[in-house]
Amino acid sequence: MSTEVNRGELADSPAMEIVNDSATSPTTPLLSCEEIVELLGYGQYQIRLLLACGIPFVADFMEIFLIAFITHDVQAEFKCSDIVISIISSTVFTGMALGSIIFGYVSDSIGRRLTFLICMALTGIFGLLSAFSPNVWVLMMTRALCGFGIGGFHSGMTLYTEFLPVKSRSLQLTLIQCFLAIGAVTQCGLAWIMKNHSWRALTVVSTFPSLVSLLNYFFLPESPRFLVAHGAVSRAMKTFRKFDAVNNSPCRLPKKFSIAVPLDLHADCSIKQRTAQLLANKTIKRLTWTLCAIWFSVSFAYYGIAFLTAQLKYGSLDKYMSMMIVSSSELPAYGFTFLFSVKLGRLRGMILSSCITVVGMSILSMQQYLPSSVVLASMFVSRGALAVFFSLSCLYTAEAFPTPVRSTGFGITSGFARLAGALTPFIAISLNSVSVVAASVVYVGVLIGGVVCVALLPFETKNKHLQDYVHKLDNLSKPQV
Repeated sequence: MSTEVNRGELADSPAMEIVNDSATSPTTPLLSCEEIVELLGYGQYQIRLLLACGIPFVADFMEIFLIAFITHDVQAEFKCSDIVISIISSTVFTGMALGSIIFGYVSDSIGRRLTFLICMALTGIFGLLSAFSPNVWVLMMTRALCGFGIGGFHSGMTLYTEFLPVKSRSLQLTLIQCFLAIGAVTQCGLAWIMKNHSWRALTVVSTFPSLVSLLNYFFLPESPRFLVAHGAVSRAMKTFRKFDAVNNSPCRLPKKFSIAVPLDLHADCSIKQRTAQLLANKTIKRLTWTLCAIWFSVSFAYYGIAFLTAQLKYGSLDKYMSMMIVSSSELPAYGFTFLFSVKLGRLRGMILSSCITVVGMSILSMQQYLPSSVVLASMFVSRGALAVFFSLSCLYTAEAFPTPVRSTGFGITSGFARLAGALTPFIAISLNSVSVVAASVVYVGVLIGGVVCVALLPFETKNKHLQDYVHKLDNLSKPQV
């Protein structure tokens, strides 16, 4: 049944299809997905979802930071040059870049849940197989395929975002990213504990979180927003009913209600159409390309610091302890992420955190004239500030893109982040071996470019509802930065 809707925010929406939980009645409440999520609020259902989506993010950073710990042992076993080791690191991120983009489209086509599960399986299986590589070429291939799976983990962030009411998003999207920090610190701890074991043993142990995450097959729901956008409204209603029962909040769903389905959400699900939507008007075009540049900037510096930490000397500290100390800066960083996002907004928070990083990286360029404690402190502050910048970029991206292209947009921008990860080893390992100053100058320059791009973003997302329409982005207020 189709009709025109004139109700609240739906009044200025395109044509809507009303799908009822029961027989049509003039008194049956008409609710959008946004209104249902706001009505049910935050509760036990999202806490379970936080754990289901968060544990794979532990695997994400464990697999990424694994490379920094095994490079020397791999180089010794396979007798590789520094360039070959840089290429091994880059193949992981190249796989991630391809996975981010491809799984972004896939997630908007077949669903967030199935895409996330496929990515977990790829990460665990090829991560495990890489431990048995007979030569450097097989290692490159298996790590690239492992990275390909990791690249699609953003679908988990998209899934979690679409279950969150507006007031909970800042805190909850910060909390889910804490699992990344847990992964980084856990990997450092494992590498230290297993430093007398082979790199193959460490690689096997590092796959456990991604393999355990496959149990999500039995628990992970599909996003109702995705289901409604693709016409599977009855499944969306079942999910909302379960959501309501588990949360058991004071505000409950009515026994009978109707879901308003924007017809243009599932009019065309092709890759060509989604790409066209990302370039549909000046606002979303500017949003897409600016976010791509921001993600490249923050990731280039973020992963660069991880590799630099393993390369530099800090007095009597070995690389395991120094990386543990620097990585631990991410734990308090997420507290600052929440504080900045609430008090300053996403955009001002990104600018402030990136400026702090520029100062820290500038100090690093003078490391030969400074005590090792000062160098370590500058790395600690830079890594923490970059974690804030990275986290706010994730938060903003998850909120900024409208439902039909949310995962596609997230995938493309994340792809640029992974591309940066593929390039940064050549600066952090190869160029750094020639000149620390030159490497630091490159990172500072890229970060300054990132600050400029943040100032060019078309709107702020703080306290804004998730958008279901591409054309409505033009109506959002301009940022004040």
